[in-house]
Amino acid sequence: MARSKLKLVNLVARLDKLDPVLERLGSFGCLELVPAEKIIETVHGSKPHITKDLATPLLTEINQIESGYHTKFDPAKIAQISDSFQDMSHEIHDVHHKLDSFQSQRELLQGLYTKYNNAYQHVQYLSNLSVSLDDIFACEYIVSRVGKLSVESVERLKYYQNTPFIFQSFAVEDHTSWCMYFTTNQYERAVDNIFSSLLFERVYIPDFVHGTPEEALKSLELELKETQHQLDLVNEQTETYLKKHQEIFCQMKSELKLLAKMHEAEVYVVELGGRFSIVGFIDQKDVELMQKHFGLIEGVEIEVRPADADKRLKAPKKISRKACVKSE
Repeated sequence: MARSKLKLVNLVARLDKLDPVLERLGSFGCLELVPAEKIIETVHGSKPHITKDLATPLLTEINQIESGYHTKFDPAKIAQISDSFQDMSHEIHDVHHKLDSFQSQRELLQGLYTKYNNAYQHVQYLSNLSVSLDDIFACEYIVSRVGKLSVESVERLKYYQNTPFIFQSFAVEDHTSWCMYFTTNQYERAVDNIFSSLLFERVYIPDFVHGTPEEALKSLELELKETQHQLDLVNEQTETYLKKHQEIFCQMKSELKLLAKMHEAEVYVVELGGRFSIVGFIDQKDVELMQKHFGLIEGVEIEVRPADADKRLKAPKKISRKACVKSE
C-alpha cells in the first residue's frame, strides 16, 4: 500500500468527551495510532493523560471467582458502558465475599465429615473388642490413641521395644495401618513423641460417641448423614447464587474489559489545556467510516490531512485492514 493512500487524522475534543471517544476507539481497528510521547516532546504545554487502571484488578477478581468456583462468565455483547464503576466494584466484592462464606461453610462441613468418617472406620475396627468405648478412653492410669500409621513406620516400631507401650494394628489399607496404642500415664509424653516422630495421624473420636462400638456406629452414621445433607445444601446454595449473578457478571466482565482497553489506549492521548487529541494514520478509503464512527459523539472534531502533513511523524508503509474489516 503506497503512502499516498494514507491520511493523517486527529481527533480533538474537550476532556469530558474522552471516555466516549476511547469507548469507540476500542471497537475501531482502522487507525494506526501515534503514541502521545512522540507528540508531547515537541508541543509546549502538552502532557500525557495518565489515570489509574481500575478495571484490571476487578477483572482479576472475576477470574479468581471463575477458577475458585468452577464457573465461567462469557463476555456479553455491549454497545457501551452502562454500569458505574462504583456499582460494579461493590457488586463484585459483595458476591465474592458471599461465595467465600459458602466456601468456609463447605470446608468446615467437609472437615467434620472427614473426622466423623475416620472415626466411623476406626470404631468399626474397635467393635471386635466388645467393650464400651467409654471404658477404653476413661481409664485412669492407661492412655490410648487411635489413628493411622504408614506400614513403613510400623516396621520402625521395633527400634522402641524397650519403651512401655502396646501397639495394635487392626487393618492395612493403601500401605497405611489403622491402629491403636496404649501406654501408662507416666510414659504418655515419651510414647506420644515416638509416634509423632513416625508421623502417626491421630483419629479423634467425637465427644458425642458413647457406649459400645455398635451404639457408637449408629451415632456416627446419623452425624455423617446430617453433615452430608448440610454439605449438599451449601453446594446447592452456591450453585443457585452463581446462576443468579451469571448474567450481570457477564455484562460487567465485558464492560470491565472495555474499560481496560480504554485505559490501555490512554498512551495515545495528548492533553493540552482542557482538551485532548488522538493522532493516527488511516487508509483513505476508511476515512468516511471513521467520520461516521466518531461523528456520533457531539463536540468531537475530526481533522483529516495528508499523511506527510506533520513532518515530526513518519507514516507507516502500510496499514493492515484485517482489524478494520471488523469495524465496518
